[in-house]
Amino acid sequence: MLPSNILFIFTGSIACYKAVAAVSKLVQQGHKVHCVMTSSAQNFIGKATLEGLTGNTVHSDLFNEGQTMSHIQLVRQADLIVVAPATANYINKLASGIADDLASTLFLAHDFEKPFIVFPAMNSKMYLHPITQDSIRKLANIGIIVMETGSGVLACGEEGEGKLLDPDVIVAEISKQLSSQDNSNIDTAKNQNKPPILITGGGTVEEIDSVRSISNKSSGATAIELAKHFNRAGNKVTLLLSSSNQSVIDSEIDVYRFTSFQDLQGLLKEHLQNTHFDYIFHAAAVSDFSIKEIKIAGKDIELAGKIPSGQEILLYLKPNIKLISQLKNYSCNKEIKIIAFKLTDEKEVQKQQAAVEKLFQNPNVELVIHNDLSQIDPDKSKHKYQIYNHSNYNTVQLDGVNSLALYLSQYISKEVYQKNLSEVEL
Repeated sequence: MLPSNILFIFTGSIACYKAVAAVSKLVQQGHKVHCVMTSSAQNFIGKATLEGLTGNTVHSDLFNEGQTMSHIQLVRQADLIVVAPATANYINKLASGIADDLASTLFLAHDFEKPFIVFPAMNSKMYLHPITQDSIRKLANIGIIVMETGSGVLACGEEGEGKLLDPDVIVAEISKQLSSQDNSNIDTAKNQNKPPILITGGGTVEEIDSVRSISNKSSGATAIELAKHFNRAGNKVTLLLSSSNQSVIDSEIDVYRFTSFQDLQGLLKEHLQNTHFDYIFHAAAVSDFSIKEIKIAGKDIELAGKIPSGQEILLYLKPNIKLISQLKNYSCNKEIKIIAFKLTDEKEVQKQQAAVEKLFQNPNVELVIHNDLSQIDPDKSKHKYQIYNHSNYNTVQLDGVNSLALYLSQYISKEVYQKNLSEVEL
């Protein structure tokens, strides 16, 4: 394992003495450790102790003169971030997005490209409190590694869960995470071996006449956030986006706009035939029907110009093919993996799962991202998603598009690693 830069955050707990021992062991292993202390942590240990062990300045104030942007640099320079001990107050603040001191601000500056490990330490009743447990689940859902606590006699004299893990265990977990980074076939510094991804998003529009149309309410916001995440992670991203969404997109993302079903179909054929994509996130809300013909008073009307108002009209619709069933045929990569999106309007879970199961009849569908109309939230940070796979329906539930992006990023990284490993073994 190579020597690494470790950012070590202390919060206020009597268990700080264990974390100090862990820091000492990490320094002895050759790691460069930078420490951050909350004001309450300073009631248990002094800065001089940590500065003597690490040889580096200890940070505690967000607004030290000349260091107002230090939190950004601390996160950027670190290979791994660890919080030990992590109090109930700190964990619940992180889960709520509160950033009122240096230690909590560092969490919001975290880029999710490196491990962030939390080692809780608190009274057992505080640890098992529903709010604390909910906060731990929230953090785990967005990719934060929250470790279990030890059990035994606590500082308050009670016996139960909540003890900070021993220094050797803390160091072992840190070493495990750093070794995982070292052994990964993905060069995180250079973003090598990141698979190219095609993403579709937004709703199609089927014209009735020159001013009227049939469409849906899909905004394309989820697709945009996914495209931004994977672009910043180093993937080459092509985004096929509804022309109704005119958001400004990162310049590194190749964006192509569509209006109708035929537009989207044409773009899919063009890009899948000409570019080897490993993954496609098919999040677009595609019209199930197009206009076949229009009649007024029993007479056919030309599908051009504006239809006169004031008369009853009869629309004949024709079903569109399911584009998801054609993606493999369009693609030059016959092993392309499809991340499908499914929206339902069903209260019964069995009916929701039946709708998802139909998508898995396509062998190229790797995952299905499902949500129901009852779970739609204009605030994408609160939007709920259920992830389904072939072998285990409803594998995980996620809150917010950022959680979804992180989940998919980790999933694909694991897939790429396993693929490359099998090729090496061959």
